[in-house]
Amino acid sequence: MNKREINRLTPQQLRPIRYELLLDADPNTALVQDYVAKGLILELTIENQLVGIMILSPMSTKGKASLEIKNISILADFQHQGHGTFLLNYAINYANNKNYQALYIGTGTTSFSQLALYQTHGFRFDEIKKDFFCAYPEPIIENNLRLYDMILLKKEL
Repeated sequence: MNKREINRLTPQQLRPIRYELLLDADPNTALVQDYVAKGLILELTIENQLVGIMILSPMSTKGKASLEIKNISILADFQHQGHGTFLLNYAINYANNKNYQALYIGTGTTSFSQLALYQTHGFRFDEIKKDFFCAYPEPIIENNLRLYDMILLKKEL
């Protein structure tokens, strides 16, 4: 496999393809714009070709310094090749190196493959945000189910 590279980006460097990739994972434009402005934007490339993108954002929970993966998305042509796992491991290592005490990630209750991936990496259910996705402009259908609730998963570091 060719060498993967992680590059930090500024919000101004989010060309349309990167922004669309973020919207693939989270179709709420207002939320994406908010966490892009406040978060650490990381892109995954192979030989200068965009493969995926991730946004990390500090948060404070119960007095603990925590980090949240706000968005993680891989281009369709590169899915199921270990790139999502690579980004997830990068986030875990980054959080450990920056002395965060916990790492969080939220996903939909209908996101079965993502839930399995996160749990195999030590994330555990922490909170259910009921009706979180009901506020989105358009209904989200995933795995032939209407998405209503978000599951927030946590990994103690």
